Amino acid sequence: MIPLGLLIFVLVQRKSRESFPIAEGQRTDPFFFGGLFAILIPIIIYVFVDKALRGIVMKRSSADIAKDVAIDIAPRL
Repeated sequence: MIPLGLLIFVLVQRKSRESFPIAEGQRTDPFFFGGLFAILIPIIIYVFVDKALRGIVMKRSSADIAKDVAIDIAPRL
């Protein structure tokens, strides 16, 4: 997950065309969003992959695993 996070950060930086190190007066939004996405996306992926793999190890049906993941994704009303 660490290489995925670094890749996401680098992609956001290149897409924004901001230079590093930060010059005075340069906007820092791309660095913030790059760091935010580099942390959140791998964590979210890890949670869902972990839940699916645990279901496989516990020999649960794919419908039960999908139901558990859907419950985590869907907002609780």
